[in-house]
Amino acid sequence: MNFKLNILLLLISISFTLLGCPAGHFHEYKFIGEDFSDTNFHTKIKFNNETDLYINCGYFYEFIGKKENGITAIIKVDTNTKLDKNKLVKVVKSSLYGELKKVDSLPHTVRIKDTLNTLMYKLNFEKRNERKTIKEIEKDTITIELITGKKLLFSK
Repeated sequence: MNFKLNILLLLISISFTLLGCPAGHFHEYKFIGEDFSDTNFHTKIKFNNETDLYINCGYFYEFIGKKENGITAIIKVDTNTKLDKNKLVKVVKSSLYGELKKVDSLPHTVRIKDTLNTLMYKLNFEKRNERKTIKEIEKDTITIELITGKKLLFSK
């Protein structure tokens, strides 16, 4: 009887472990500059006197589902703002990989839970080794140029 109970407990713990695994990794780039504060997953930056931007940039590696990897910039705007979120950003570029493209239909993923008032820029890579890419992105900087002319830099 004791043996069966131990097997059952082992199976339950294995199930919890497998269900708790993340769908991928996210290696965050840090904001270079002043006048910001870090929230849980985003860097809070003042856009103007009424509006704050919440930005998260980094390298993602998803190994479940689509199995894609690349770099991304996620920009959230205050929900109370009267600004058109589609007219905030001029361009988003990586110093190593070039321009990131705006994603029109946002996925509901671990990286983006709230798609309302959210912009996502993304550049997918061909299949590649995560460890090698992590070493490579240490030299990368993501630049977000806003319509105001202000440039925000994020570096690994």
